[in-house]
Amino acid sequence: MVVRKLYIVREAITQLKNAFPEVAGDLPDVGEFVRFRNFLAHGYFALDHRRVYDIAIASLPTLLIAVGIAMEGHK
Repeated sequence: MVVRKLYIVREAITQLKNAFPEVAGDLPDVGEFVRFRNFLAHGYFALDHRRVYDIAIASLPTLLIAVGIAMEGHK
């Protein structure tokens, strides 16, 4: 379930890039989410559950805070 939600986060980043490219360019760890989504979609290697945990616990909260702050300026 967490993996699916991380996949959705990557798709949301794509939509954000299309709508607000100036915001998306300043977000932390965007490249990590893009690479991770590609990894999931194409199944290059066996899923590393530790990496999923690290992304969900460390990278995702930082990204969500940055998106919230960045989008405040676009209201």
